Parts: sequence; C-alpha cells; structure tokens
Amino acid sequence: MNNLSPNLQSILDNRLRYLPEIVGKAINSIDWATELIIIGKKYGIHIDEMEEFQTAVLKSMIGMIPPEQFESAIITATAVSPATAHQLIHDINEKILEPIHDVIMNPDKKIDIMAQTGITIDPKPNTYII
Repeated sequence: MNNLSPNLQSILDNRLRYLPEIVGKAINSIDWATELIIIGKKYGIHIDEMEEFQTAVLKSMIGMIPPEQFESAIITATAVSPATAHQLIHDINEKILEPIHDVIMNPDKKIDIMAQTGITIDPKPNTYII
C-alpha cells in the first residue's frame, strides 16, 4: 500500500494485531488506498482532505467507526454534501468493501489482481495464417 501515510499504516498495523487473520488478508488483498484516491478525485476531494478521507474509510474497515457513523465521518473528512457522500459510499462499497467482504467469505478463492485492475489476457494465442 504505497499510498498510505506512515500514520495510517501505523493505525492499520496496530489494529490488525487484534483482528482475525482473514480480515488482514482481505484488507491487504486490494490496493484500497489507491482506489480511495481514484474515488476521491472523481468527486473532487482536495488533496489536503485525502488523508482524512482515507482515515475515515480505514477506521470503518477495521471497526473503529461504527457503520451508522460512516456517512457522517465521510462528510466531516471531506466536506462533501450528503448527496455526494451517498455516491462516495456507493463507490467505496463497490470498489473496496465488497471485494474485501468477498475475500472474508471465500478465503480459499484465489485473488486475481489483474482482473481487479481491469487487465485481461486472451486465453487463445494469436494464430497466423501463412
């Protein structure tokens, strides 16, 4: 996770000690910090607000913010409107939380990083007619 500040990495590392191993594996299975930057740019979140945005999402993922307070944490961190916060949360659910949930529910399933990033490989080799 190259896009985490040392402060956020410390919070994550400290909290993962107390969570089940599968939760750590699931959180580390995707580059959620980068996904948050992409989502943040989509909704015009200023670079100065990005760490607070990542902090709110991280704390929610590791249980430090109750689900019922997640929307208000997003609004506080980013100063977006409630309507924009709702759209942000939809994207966070789709791009980050659902894939993490899938890993927790299917721990033996192989994670296809290429598919997650939209890269596909054609299984048929190119054929040439001479």
